[in-house]
Amino acid sequence: MQTTAVTDALRALLPAADTEDPEHGAAFRAAAALLLDGCALRIAGEPYRLTEIEFYWTSAKHPDPFTHGDPLQREFGRWYFHRQGGTYKGGTYKGVDIAVGEAERAAGILIRGIAAASGERIDGSCAVVDRILERTGAASVAALADGFERSIDRPAAAEGSSPLALEPRAPGQGTTDPRVIYASARVGLTLKRGADPLRRRYLARPYRFLVDPRGLKKGRLHVVLGLHVEGVAAAEIAARTGVSRRHVDRYIADF
Repeated sequence: MQTTAVTDALRALLPAADTEDPEHGAAFRAAAALLLDGCALRIAGEPYRLTEIEFYWTSAKHPDPFTHGDPLQREFGRWYFHRQGGTYKGGTYKGVDIAVGEAERAAGILIRGIAAASGERIDGSCAVVDRILERTGAASVAALADGFERSIDRPAAAEGSSPLALEPRAPGQGTTDPRVIYASARVGLTLKRGADPLRRRYLARPYRFLVDPRGLKKGRLHVVLGLHVEGVAAAEIAARTGVSRRHVDRYIADF
């Protein structure tokens, strides 16, 4: 199927095979700006916006050990519903990525948060999948994922509809954009499976991108520390994140 705007735009922004490790962060930030500020997500026709995403990318130049590495993450521009051993995950382990891999790499952009046109926020990767299932009427992740071709692009009118698709949106459309995009370490990563140098190297990489941290339910600590590393003053960090100045000072002192 011929690709359309979102897939092509992502391909142009994301790292090439010969991109060196330190250069991946800037490419991820550029792709995050596209997704968070330049795209709408349609779930069974209803518009949403992405509010929080995380990048996972393992390749010869960038061997991130926290990437799932599922074969479906070696596709580009398709939805990857999280699996283990070829079986879709259920319960609180559900999640969905924008797969951006190729034969030589496994990669995905995890959707951690979305917002409806009404302003309602859905936070957490499992909650996002639950909303997708609710809106599409699918009985299970398997029923949904196996029921369409999983392209992230909205099909042309002649090709029918898709239960889940990304489409370009004009900057500022219906909002007071451009949105301020924040970066932080990814949520939930630990060294429980080993503290080898590779895991330590990628543990705190600022590969999580989000808007409006004041509305977050999880991971505001990560945003506080991310802003601190960028040189933002403690008072300004408190104002932007909604975290009390006392807690900001404590987080920074413990960092």
